[in-house]
Amino acid sequence: ETPPPPPPPPPVVETPKYLWGSPAEARHSSRVIMDENGLTWEEKKLLCAVIECESGFRTDLVHKNEGGKSSDWGLVQVNDFFWIGEGKKFPSVDYVLKNPEACVRWMIECYKRGNLKWWVCFSGKGEDGKFYYEKHLKKFQ
Repeated sequence: ETPPPPPPPPPVVETPKYLWGSPAEARHSSRVIMDENGLTWEEKKLLCAVIECESGFRTDLVHKNEGGKSSDWGLVQVNDFFWIGEGKKFPSVDYVLKNPEACVRWMIECYKRGNLKWWVCFSGKGEDGKFYYEKHLKKFQ
């Protein structure tokens, strides 16, 4: 008598390469993308400190700027006046909020071109004379 055929194997569920559901996941995914882009340990530490300062690695954060003329959105706080909308880098606020990978990759491009100064947490200083990002560096030793 022939034995019954074995049951089919369970379906393979692929784990997404990047996870963004929590600040810890966003931090890890950001660092993976930085690794893929060949950043050194010090460069990753710098960019992570800027992201931590800007959004706390929250992908849903919205910051309304003084004067009410613009807002900054998502993980890397993309400014809607300069970067979001028809004919700009990102098509919509919704795109920025739902595509943190694209935003991290753009921030890396900006950094490599010498434009990290566009982020207030990199270029701005507190009353103590230190750049805003500096107080976050110790989290990334």
